[in-house]
Amino acid sequence: MFWRLFTRSSDIERFRHGESPWALVTGASDGIGKALVQTLASRVADATQPALVSKVAEAVVGKRLTIAINNVGDVEGPVQIVENATPEDIERSINLGASWLTQLTRVLLPYLIANQPSLMINIGSLVAKHPSPYLAIYSATKAYTLAFTHALAVEHRKPHPSLRIQYCEVHGVATPSSNNPESFIIPSPQTIAKAVISSVGRRSDYVVPYWPHEFMSWVLAGLPGGWIDAMLETMFREKRTDIRGDK
Repeated sequence: MFWRLFTRSSDIERFRHGESPWALVTGASDGIGKALVQTLASRVADATQPALVSKVAEAVVGKRLTIAINNVGDVEGPVQIVENATPEDIERSINLGASWLTQLTRVLLPYLIANQPSLMINIGSLVAKHPSPYLAIYSATKAYTLAFTHALAVEHRKPHPSLRIQYCEVHGVATPSSNNPESFIIPSPQTIAKAVISSVGRRSDYVVPYWPHEFMSWVLAGLPGGWIDAMLETMFREKRTDIRGDK
């Protein structure tokens, strides 16, 4: 947490260069993604959200893409045990959380490399490190996001030193899909968006941008795994949709 005391404020302006720079944010229809678009638009550049990878490829042609933020994930998916998941549930979660991220990265990286200095941020989750019962598939896709982002950052660090690839760990947020009331621990999407943008420029490619969440991560790191499992099981058992029947 003490890196906040020794690093300068957001480096986001570094990626606003050239004529008409663009930022692309996926998952921007509501919640964190929408707030990220609003924050970026107010500080550095325009933002857009094409719906499909092929549409993205068409949309970025001829544009100076310098920032890409991936916020897509099946956050509205059912909270259930795996054996109750339908084939459609499984396919949707994996496509949104892993396949989309991979295909999108393949399409966007050449543009980001060509337009350095440039930035790619992938929005992750606490469940990447602490997989949650009843969210097994979603947890797995976030673990994939973490591993994928780290590997990308390392493989591009030497050949493309001005391409910044960063993973942001986000915990509970008071989005419309989560139905969580806003609090100090569960901030608004706007608060998280500002924290994510402000975290740009940190030396690590793994950042927990909202400091109360980072403090929670420190606490969890010192607890036995069994305790964490029990807490998560209790928390999400009450949210199970396969029991309530509102899948």
